[in-house]
Amino acid sequence: MSIRATRELRRLRRHSSLFIESRRAGRSAASIAAARSKQPVVVGPWLAEIGFELLYWIPFVRHIASHRALDPARVVVVSRGGVAGWYGDLAAGYLDLFDLFEPDRLADLQARRLAEAGGQKPLTVTRAEREMHACIEERLGTRATCLHPSLLFQRFRPVWRHRESPRKACRQLEFQRPLVQAMAEPERPYVAVKTYFSSAFPDTEPNREAVRSTLLHLASQGDVVTLETGLTFDDHDDLPIPDHPAIRPGLAGVPPTENLAMQTALIANSRMFVGTYGGPSYLAPLLGVPAIGLFSEANFATVHLDVLRHGLAQLGAAASTGVSLVDVAHLEAFWALTR
Repeated sequence: MSIRATRELRRLRRHSSLFIESRRAGRSAASIAAARSKQPVVVGPWLAEIGFELLYWIPFVRHIASHRALDPARVVVVSRGGVAGWYGDLAAGYLDLFDLFEPDRLADLQARRLAEAGGQKPLTVTRAEREMHACIEERLGTRATCLHPSLLFQRFRPVWRHRESPRKACRQLEFQRPLVQAMAEPERPYVAVKTYFSSAFPDTEPNREAVRSTLLHLASQGDVVTLETGLTFDDHDDLPIPDHPAIRPGLAGVPPTENLAMQTALIANSRMFVGTYGGPSYLAPLLGVPAIGLFSEANFATVHLDVLRHGLAQLGAAASTGVSLVDVAHLEAFWALTR
């Protein structure tokens, strides 16, 4: 841990007992789960990528809760986009960041968090998150213990840096299939599509053309529902969608407080998911839907795929459920094979 991070942890211990750090994880987890304690336990706030939330954070918190007999009635999840269903019976309470803060205020807090943390993966509690926690306590009307995501990132960083076996780390992950909000049965089968730029799929003209050709190919085979949100909260910009009678937007008019919940429902009711390799392509298999993840730069950590396979095995998922990675340079050959 850096000198700056160490000083931050010391400062937190002097001024607050709210936050749990990984160095005291076992003792702190036991303390918050003590039967005599009535204090709420805030899980979050979660502001990082949805892939890490699905593959690591939720299963990790579930492991802590089950091994420390943490009463779900005390647990309040704080995330965004209406993802209470992802946490299932882990928590009785849920607060959405889009409900707690105006969009401009939340965007400012997120920008400050990223600057203070030095990226999406915080190793300590930032000042921006302390401000968020104060607002959460105000909404709850009481002081609250916080199970903070820095606990996760410090615990699993050796795995992501290939210093520790994923198999060992997976012993601390307990998966459960996300709950899905009810929606009308689709009239016809459809493919759910979500494409965006990322480090593995940068904004280039060939990649834009690959998305256009992919959507038109899928539309020639049947209905396509796109999951573009228009939100830039996660630093992933949506790609333009070509006009075609078989392609329709799935999130028109959906507010930010429900956008991830609706994406989850649309993916769960689809016959297949196609999109940029990343968080949504993990969500689909966890919902029992096969996924195709598109990329053009093989700069991602394959350890996440190992963890996903572990999670799917826990869930007893069919062997055909998973993520098929496709380099867009070979799209035509891939579509020819899948006809």
